[in-house]
Amino acid sequence: MLRIKILRYIPEKNEKYFEEYIIPKPMKVIDAIEYINARFDANISIRYYCKVGKCKSCFVLVNKKPVLACKKIVEKDCTIEPIGNPIKDFVHV
Repeated sequence: MLRIKILRYIPEKNEKYFEEYIIPKPMKVIDAIEYINARFDANISIRYYCKVGKCKSCFVLVNKKPVLACKKIVEKDCTIEPIGNPIKDFVHV
């Protein structure tokens, strides 16, 4: 079991806060977010297209380091944050 802290951003309230989730096994960040959305009905917003690292639309910070969410495997407890100022969660204009 792995613990993930995700920085959420709600634009309507201009509010940022962390939510913690548990995932059952190591997986790519994008898969972890999809798992969390499906399992916990979290509605975390993230933009991606290819899931293979070509479009580069899924950059996030994992433990303060920029990574592609479709390439980085979550192998231990981590914190996931957006890069820059998103319009919601991990989505940029």
